[in-house]
Amino acid sequence: MDHAKQRITIIISRPDPDTVVLTVAGDLDHGTVPAFDQQVSAALHEQSASVVRLDLAAVQFCDLAGLRALHALGAPVRIVAAHPQLDTLLRLCRISVLLGYRPPPE
Repeated sequence: MDHAKQRITIIISRPDPDTVVLTVAGDLDHGTVPAFDQQVSAALHEQSASVVRLDLAAVQFCDLAGLRALHALGAPVRIVAAHPQLDTLLRLCRISVLLGYRPPPE
């Protein structure tokens, strides 16, 4: 099994017919971005929904490649939760605004 696929998992849920939630766990880095891109693309292709939410609360590490992958997702995807370290990184790089993520109040 590919080591990168072991370090990142994506669980797909549908809380309602119009919404898909992708819950991501693991590291989002240079080694896992190809698996992340493939899994997210497949999920978005298979699951037609007007609202796509990305839960990153279990993503414990993210590097520049991971940030680029998140930025490349673009519009209809919205980050709804982020691990505290990722939350800080998203705010510092101002990607939170691009992906509609509103960090929790401090």
